[in-house]
Amino acid sequence: MGKNNHNAKKILMQRTTAQISLKGWIFRAVSLAVVWSFLTEGSVLSWTIGVAAIILALMVTRILPPLPSFHFRIGGTFYFFIFFLQQSILSGFDVAMRTIHPKCPLAPSLIKYKFRISNGFARVFFTNAISLLPGTLSVDLLDEEVLVHTLDEKYPNLDNLQALEMKVAGLFGENI
Repeated sequence: MGKNNHNAKKILMQRTTAQISLKGWIFRAVSLAVVWSFLTEGSVLSWTIGVAAIILALMVTRILPPLPSFHFRIGGTFYFFIFFLQQSILSGFDVAMRTIHPKCPLAPSLIKYKFRISNGFARVFFTNAISLLPGTLSVDLLDEEVLVHTLDEKYPNLDNLQALEMKVAGLFGENI
């Protein structure tokens, strides 16, 4: 009896896994269809290519290895969002002021910033988010550091990078 019970559990687990997998495929297909519809502005004629593109995309997702999981922290997301808004407004204002200033004050420099965060996704997110800081642009992502171009070396660029990295660390639940 114990052996039959074990076999029943095994079959149930296999069915559940297959159902989850089927639900995942359906979710992917519907998501891709929604994206296709959005990109083609709902054109019915585009679906001749769209169906083939969706099938191809589903096949590619089957071949590619799954991405490692990562989680955003809700509190970190809120604080990052506030920081993002603040820095975006400051960046826009800074660039606007530089363009209308008669002498266009620039003192460009390159900074090599060593990562304190260890999560790979967090590093890439941080590198991409650098451009929201006033007068900065990420130039190159290296193993343990990022190369950052700045418009003004007199600006507190290092402090801003450290503040941004703290927000990204909080977003990914990492302590630095």
